[in-house]
Amino acid sequence: MGQKLKRAMFAVGVFLTLLGAAHAGSMQEDLYRAEHIIGIHCDEIIRLVKGYAAKGNPEAQDLMGFCFIVNDGMDPLDKGPRRDYKLAAYWYGRAASQGYASSQMSMGMLYEEGLGTPQDFVVAYAWYNLAAANDGISPERRDKLAGRMTALQIAEGQEIARKFIARPESQ
Repeated sequence: MGQKLKRAMFAVGVFLTLLGAAHAGSMQEDLYRAEHIIGIHCDEIIRLVKGYAAKGNPEAQDLMGFCFIVNDGMDPLDKGPRRDYKLAAYWYGRAASQGYASSQMSMGMLYEEGLGTPQDFVVAYAWYNLAAANDGISPERRDKLAGRMTALQIAEGQEIARKFIARPESQ
């Protein structure tokens, strides 16, 4: 992996770690700030990671998803793709399906807020549950969402997560 790609991934990782520790706003607000806080330009990130993402690298897929959310078109220096939640869900979904916890958390957010996916608290809960189990990502979003769900919905979300964990590697 090239040095520029490693730096881009590190910068995004640092930002997302800080975001997870001090999450106060909505996903849209937080990701909007990401580009401006660390100076990410998605055109460069996409150019660097697209080939890795297409070959199945979950870190690159996660960055692709990030770029399809973050770029609102307001920065004239960023010639990358404009915000497209469906494409973000596609790339995050590919990485999340490989067990990449950051993307699982992002999929939970997309389903919770109905961005690029139908709004579905059960599926969001399942993704949050997987993220917490896979990498110790804070279960706070999952627990907060649970306060808006019935006991039956929570049980359904837990069952979806269990089935995902139990599936054979070849799927």
